Amino acid sequence: MECRLGCILYNFIIDPFVISWFVLVTKPFNLRVTCGGDACGDTVELSVNHRSGQYNDYALIAMYEIQVLSVTCIDTSGKGFAEGDSYIDDNNARCVCGPEGSFVCLCEGGQVSCPAGQQKWTDQATCISSCVPETGICSSSGDPHYRTFDGKYFDFHGSCTYQAASCDDFTVFFKHVDLLGRAPRYTGRAEVHFNGKTFSIANNFVAEVDGAAVQLPYVKTYTNGDVIKIQNNGQLEIVLYQGSKGRIPALRVRATHMGRYINADLLLHGSCAAVTEGLCGNFNGDPGDDLVGGGPNSAGNHYQEYDENCPAPPAPFHPCDDVDDGHRLAAEICDDLKGSPF
Repeated sequence: MECRLGCILYNFIIDPFVISWFVLVTKPFNLRVTCGGDACGDTVELSVNHRSGQYNDYALIAMYEIQVLSVTCIDTSGKGFAEGDSYIDDNNARCVCGPEGSFVCLCEGGQVSCPAGQQKWTDQATCISSCVPETGICSSSGDPHYRTFDGKYFDFHGSCTYQAASCDDFTVFFKHVDLLGRAPRYTGRAEVHFNGKTFSIANNFVAEVDGAAVQLPYVKTYTNGDVIKIQNNGQLEIVLYQGSKGRIPALRVRATHMGRYINADLLLHGSCAAVTEGLCGNFNGDPGDDLVGGGPNSAGNHYQEYDENCPAPPAPFHPCDDVDDGHRLAAEICDDLKGSPF
């Protein structure tokens, strides 16, 4: 955030960057001001550091350096914090200033020593810390070749949408596309389902939310501090930050554009280990039990979802559908049969 013009401090105009200023003051100080002009209403913090000074007959005349610092978050006392700065609140939780101007307050839990390959995680519901695996990585590349979180390799050529992974309140799906009219198939789209919305990235750098294209970077912030982003870092990426659960981030899904398809990578927080379900396996350290039913086809059938290319089957025929007011009449007949003297 830049404060371009119009910041006034004791009737002095402050430049966007660093200036020197002679004032009648006696010590360094910090204060906040509100900017006008091009950045009307923005709040900045001024860090005023003593550089040199000399005495005369009246007061200390000192040269001070003024640095305009961006302030992203304001706490309840009115103090400004830059992104990444933190403080300890009254509940002994560490509150970190996030990129969207809100604090994410996390219980830090107790001291835990974790072995190699594991990391500390604090359950925000219980404030209990434990060791969980490092971030798990699953991939679907080429036509498509899967590698699960536990390192199992397999090929699967279904042509529908399939659940790749899940954890608590979010689910990841990979959509296969049929480019040749036969096997092999390819991954064309990756989706994250979270809080009733569908966030997707696909080949040709297409990013959508609930089927509508969005401009990138896309950011949605929830009232509990959770944030989901879609961004383009040379490859499309969906990132879910779940501060409410101590998962920062909980999930990354990347789509590398390969022309008519994507190579998909899925990075999952270790607290989801042994909870996740999908073609990426169960993340329990054992590749031997990653595929439901023992093989790719049985696992694919188990995790298949209906989509535009694999529609749900029609509802079964009901004989009352062909009779005017048939369902009501049938219900009356059933009521009679269930009544006295039957």
